[in-house]
Amino acid sequence: MYLDECFLSSSIAKDLEQRLRHTLWESGYELVHALITRISPATPVRNAMNAIQAERRWKDAASHKAEAHKVQVVRKAEANAESQALSGIGTCRERQAIAQGFNQVAREWQMVDTEIPFHDVVDVLLLTQYMDTLTAIGGNSLVLRMEPKEVNHMRDGLPKSHKIVDLLC
Repeated sequence: MYLDECFLSSSIAKDLEQRLRHTLWESGYELVHALITRISPATPVRNAMNAIQAERRWKDAASHKAEAHKVQVVRKAEANAESQALSGIGTCRERQAIAQGFNQVAREWQMVDTEIPFHDVVDVLLLTQYMDTLTAIGGNSLVLRMEPKEVNHMRDGLPKSHKIVDLLC
């Protein structure tokens, strides 16, 4: 029997009864029951047992701390992913609103001046948006001539996206 087991069950009393019963019987005594009220191992043994228990608790605490850190990292990653998803949705809605605004302005402009083709109106609006973006990025003012030849020349220099033009039309 190990010393740890003594503290966990009453088996030490039963073991003691079995060992002493025969010896006491030979001396004329009858052992009815052995009552053990306190087990006190030597001080070095107690210190060793306490150290073992302390190490087990430190190990459990380290495991719990690592698990808590893992949960925090996972929650932070989930929150970051959701934030980016919502940011993407916001950007998408912003671009949809800009496209709808372009379409509305282009149609209203075409109603006022029917000589200008619809695609030319859209080109001017897209070029204006492009210049606004450049100004916002660079922070400098930009003055450009807006004659039809110049607009067409600048439009030809921009990357083409027929899907955007089709969306606006």
